[in-house]
Amino acid sequence: MNRVKVSLAGGLAVLLVAIGWALAQSPPTVARINLAGRAEAELAEEWGGETRLCQTAEAIPSGTSAIRLALFSNFGPRVDLTVSGGGRLLRRGTVGSGWTSRQVTVPIGQLNGGVADAMVCASFRDTEETVTLLGETTPGSSTLTLNGRKLPAKLLIEYLKPGKTTWASLVSSIAHRLGTARALEGVWYAYFVLALVVGMIAAIAVALREQLR
Repeated sequence: MNRVKVSLAGGLAVLLVAIGWALAQSPPTVARINLAGRAEAELAEEWGGETRLCQTAEAIPSGTSAIRLALFSNFGPRVDLTVSGGGRLLRRGTVGSGWTSRQVTVPIGQLNGGVADAMVCASFRDTEETVTLLGETTPGSSTLTLNGRKLPAKLLIEYLKPGKTTWASLVSSIAHRLGTARALEGVWYAYFVLALVVGMIAAIAVALREQLR
């Protein structure tokens, strides 16, 4: 019985430590967007087989740790990404399948310096879902290639770097946004939901303790 109590206490302690660690982390911020106005026209659609897209003449800011590509899919495939500059491979990253919506973020590890003329390439294969490239058409010029074919277009790419604030410091701001985005408006709504979650965890812990006496 004592072992069960120790396991329960240990599990709750791990949960609290995990929550504290998560709140101490910094959410990523957008260091640069390669298109003004975030144009998101449909450039091309790919389905099945193997697809490789590359975009040249990209300026990557120093400190970039993740790259967000404007790709739309209902159930996205695994994406392998490389960043090259000066004729050599600088960074490599991968994100697994299952991503959704109009973008996919690939971590690449932090770049210590900026890259003025980089090439960003992404590849994916064997997908049963359509993947749509989003960006801006650029008649008369091309920095984007799709399976070796030049497109008069530019893929929308966002470069992310670690932020200077922690999730804990943003709790009030997040609560405000959640509160104003609901039918029941008010910051109190978000805090009420948080209090319910904490209360449920506490109630479960108390109930288990009583059962183990």
